Amino acid sequence: GDVGEQGGDEAVGGGKKLSDFSRAGLRARFCVIRALNEVTRHALPLVDLTRYEDQHDTAHALALSKGRLAQNLKEDLFRRSLELTRDHSEVPEVTANRGTLTADKRKADKTVFHQLFKCLGDLSKHSLRAVDKRGSGRQSWVMTFEGEGGSDYGGLFRDSVREVCCELQCCPSSLRLLVPCPNQRMGLGANQDRWVPNPALRSRKHMRMFRFLGSLMGASVRTGSAMELDLASFVWKSLVGENCTIGDLEAVDEQFGQEIAMLRTASASSEQWNALGTTWRIRGVSGRRVSLRAGPGDSAAPVAYQEREGYIAAYIAYRLGECAVPIAAIREGFFEVVPKLVLPLLTWRELESRVCGNAMIDTQALRSITEHNLPGKEKHPLAVKFWSVVEGFTNDDRAALLAFAWGRRRLPPGNKGGMHLKLEILHGRGDEALPEAHTCFFAIDIPNYSTEEVLRQKLL
Repeated sequence: GDVGEQGGDEAVGGGKKLSDFSRAGLRARFCVIRALNEVTRHALPLVDLTRYEDQHDTAHALALSKGRLAQNLKEDLFRRSLELTRDHSEVPEVTANRGTLTADKRKADKTVFHQLFKCLGDLSKHSLRAVDKRGSGRQSWVMTFEGEGGSDYGGLFRDSVREVCCELQCCPSSLRLLVPCPNQRMGLGANQDRWVPNPALRSRKHMRMFRFLGSLMGASVRTGSAMELDLASFVWKSLVGENCTIGDLEAVDEQFGQEIAMLRTASASSEQWNALGTTWRIRGVSGRRVSLRAGPGDSAAPVAYQEREGYIAAYIAYRLGECAVPIAAIREGFFEVVPKLVLPLLTWRELESRVCGNAMIDTQALRSITEHNLPGKEKHPLAVKFWSVVEGFTNDDRAALLAFAWGRRRLPPGNKGGMHLKLEILHGRGDEALPEAHTCFFAIDIPNYSTEEVLRQKLL
C-alpha cells in the first residue's frame, strides 16, 4: 500500500498494512494480487474510469486497489493515453530574457515563468500536448535566451524548466504562487523542503498562472523533463482523486498536529479549555491569521467551552480545504495536457515521480544509462576513476553533476525519457583543464586526469 509522507497505519483505500509476514501468508497475498492484476488486465478495456467517484462502480473499486495494481499494467495504459491525446503540431518557439539576476532577485514580470506564461499561457493556441524530440530527451517548446546564443536541442528547454522551478521555490519569490510549508518556515519536524500553493492569491490572473503551472507539470509528464517541484502530498493527492487527511497536514505542519492534540485534550473539562484562551482566529498554512467566524462577532473573542467541538471541526475543515482554490486551478491546467482518465489508477507518489523524477540519484541507475565512448568502454581507467569518484559523492554532488551534464538535477523514473549519458575523453588536455559538458546531448568530455583526487576536484 501507499502511505503519507510521515507514514501511517492505513494503506491506499483504507486497508491495513500487512501484519502477517509468514511465508504462507505472503504467498497467499501474492497469489491474490497476481489474480487481481490478471483479471484487471482483461477487464480494464470494459471499465469506464470516469465513474471512479461512484462507490457502486467497478472503476471505484479499481481506484481503491491502485496500490495493488502492477506498474507495467498502469504504465501501458498511461503510455497509450498520452499517445492517443498527443498534439502532432509543431512545438512553439519561445524567447525569454533571464538577465543577470538570480531567481530570487527577479521581479515577477521578469521571471522566466512569467515570460513563458505570456507566450504559452493560452492553451487554446499552444496545448503543450505536442512533443518534439531533439538531442537528448523530448521537449514541449524550443527555447532561446536573449543575448546568450546557442541552439536548443533539449538543453535550453531543460534549462528554462529549471529556472521556473527555482523562481517558484525560492525565498523571497516575487511570483508568490508557492509558499514554504509551515515546517520549513518554522524549522520544525520533517518535510521541511515542501511547498504549498499560496491560498491568499485569488485574482483571475493568479488563477490563470496556477492553471499554467499545472500545464507545465503536465508537459513534464509528456517530456520526462523532471520538474524539481517539492509539493506537499495533499497537492498530488488532489490530482489523483484522493482525499486530503489530517495526516497530510501534519506531515508539513507539525505545530498544527500539536495544536489539534492539545485542543482535544483540553476538551475534557471547561477549566482546561478556558485556560487555553483559544480564540476564533487561527493560523493558516502560510502563517497568515484568519477568522473562523463567517458572521458578525469578534474573532478575537474566546471560544466558549460549549463551542469547542464545533470550533475544532471548523479548524480542521478550514485547513483541509484552505488551498482548494489554487489546487483546483493547477488540476485544471494539468488535465489540459495529461488525460484525466488514467489518473485515478495512480497513487500520489507515482504521479509525483512521473512529474518530478526521483530526487535521490542512484549511482548504479546512472551508470546503467551511460554510454562509455572510450577504448575498453567502462573498463577504461578514466571510467573506473569516474565511477569511483561519483560513488563517493553526496546526493547533492551527484545532482550537481547531472545538472552540469543535462541541465536538470533529476532523472525521470525508469529513464522514461530514454536518455543516455555519454562519457568521452577530452584529448590534448591535462590536469589543469576542466571537464566540458554538452547539455543538449547529455554528454561530458573529461580530460584523462592522472588521479582520482584530481578528477574529484575538477568535477566539484
